[in-house]
Parts: sequence; C-alpha cells; structure tokens
Amino acid sequence: LTSYVFVYRYTIFYADQKSYIVNLYRLIFNILLNVAQIIGLLITHNYIVYLVLMIASNLLNNVFCSRRAAKDYPYLIEKQIEPISSEEKTKLWTDIKSTALQKVGSMIFYQTDYIMISILLGIQYIGYVSNYLLLINTINGAIGQVIGSISASVGNLNVLENEEKKIDAFNKIYFINAWIYGYIGTGFLLLLNKFIGEIWLDPEYLLTTGVMYALVIKFY
Repeated sequence: LTSYVFVYRYTIFYADQKSYIVNLYRLIFNILLNVAQIIGLLITHNYIVYLVLMIASNLLNNVFCSRRAAKDYPYLIEKQIEPISSEEKTKLWTDIKSTALQKVGSMIFYQTDYIMISILLGIQYIGYVSNYLLLINTINGAIGQVIGSISASVGNLNVLENEEKKIDAFNKIYFINAWIYGYIGTGFLLLLNKFIGEIWLDPEYLLTTGVMYALVIKFY
C-alpha cells in the first residue's frame, strides 16, 4: 500500500516527460535500502526488519518525490480547486476501471508462474525456471525502460491529435515492439539453452525444449 501513497502528485513528472527525476530518487533510495537491509540483517538476523525497511524506503521515496513535485509545480497544492464536470468524471472512471483491469490481468498473467509450477511439476523446478526467467526478465526490463520512455509522448498524442494520427502512431509503435521482441525472442530460442547449459551453469539445469519455447513465447 505504501507504493501508492503520494503517487497522485508526482505522476506529473511522467506526464511532463521528466521521469528521470523519479528514477533518480528511486535509484538513491534503492541504494540506501540495500545498505540498510544488509546492516539490519547482520545486526538483527530478523526478516521482519528487512521487510519494514523496504516499506519505509517506499514511503520515503514517495514523500521526497511528492515534495519535489510540489516545488516544481506549485499549482498542485493550491487550495482553490474547481470540481470537474460530470462528463470528465465519467471518462475518468472509465479510464480507472480499464487501468485496474489491466493491472489485475497483468498480475494474474505474470505473477502466478511459480505457483503453477510448484503445483504441477514440483517446487524443485522453480529453481530451474528461475534461471531462465532471470535472463529473460533482465532483457525485458531493459526493453521496458526504452519503450516506457515514450509513454508520456503517447499520452500527449492521445489528448491532442485526431483518431487517424492516433491509429497511425499505435501501428508504428506496435510494429517496432513486434520487431524488437521478435528479434530478441529468436535469439533466446537459439542461445538460451546453450548459454545456461554450457557457459553459465551445467546441462543438469536445462529445461526441455518445449518448456523453453513456452517461456520465450510468453516473453514475446
């Protein structure tokens, strides 16, 4: 829950294409968090301390980002605020419901892998799959940083341009995404098992070709 405290204020950095400010704060607090967690575990040997520090880090990060947003955009803290129209409320609730459904769907699709693997195959296979997902998710995260950087521009386009330009921009971005993920996915199909079995680990840690293909298809 602390991940959402004060978020409403500093999301303006994303809308104003200044997400680097939020990323800088996140980087600083992640470094401080890692140091604090190491010290906390060495001193207390208590996992609860580890979790409390994580919650505190999220909260402090949001507070500092929120204060920076209020400083850079002082109109955010003005007291005289006019209520929005009923049409805007309707559109807002529609967007909120769509976003909520997308979040739930993403959670179900991306966060249940290990649960299903442990139920269907056994908990020992989680370690095998983790090796593959570590590589895939690392690459996926790097791509996400690049793709995500244009989200504010897409938002501005959605507000300012007509339907024809929106569809044209969508098709171009969709094509670029398909090309990038297709190219990298092909590389995974050809090299993933070879890297894990011959360079990084041993052949005993390899999954069957069918399972590896399923993970790459999911990535794509």
